Amino acid sequence: MEEMINRLELHGVRTSRSLRDTVIMVSAYRFKNPKWQQIPYEGHHVMSNIEYDEITESRFIPAGSAIVMTNQQGGGSSLISLNRKAAGPWCTGGILMLYLSRRNTLKNYVLEELAEKMLREDPGLVKQLDARKVSDTAFAKSSQQVLNWFYNKSPYIDNRKGMYPVCKIYDPAVVRDLLKQR
Repeated sequence: MEEMINRLELHGVRTSRSLRDTVIMVSAYRFKNPKWQQIPYEGHHVMSNIEYDEITESRFIPAGSAIVMTNQQGGGSSLISLNRKAAGPWCTGGILMLYLSRRNTLKNYVLEELAEKMLREDPGLVKQLDARKVSDTAFAKSSQQVLNWFYNKSPYIDNRKGMYPVCKIYDPAVVRDLLKQR
């Protein structure tokens, strides 16, 4: 994220920093199945599949998070460059690849133990797994897909996968509160 912030500041966009940790309601984007070109362009792997859902969520905003006010010279262009619809440099330039990819994964031997435990503790899971294997022969033949299925049902799943690390705060009072010393 610092790379994004530094580039905005290089272009004259002023940023402020939140002064404390907080949880607030924001508008955000979750990319669906982002795909990256295999051949890098200018040193970055470019996103080639830009599909997303717009969501409203309660999000943890840590102290030190950058806040870009749009009522400044360059504020409009910062909105365009940060907007996922514009397919701006953050999306197409591959800078966000790390943020949009799955970050937490478990080793197969850990997933195998976890799957056994989950099946012992939840008999309904056996029925779900059997039904999936019957309906999807490719899934049934792939031990990796089966392990991923368990991972996706586990408490260790990375729920932030695909989340765009930029959000919108529409309430000026909330922004003022983020910037206020306590």
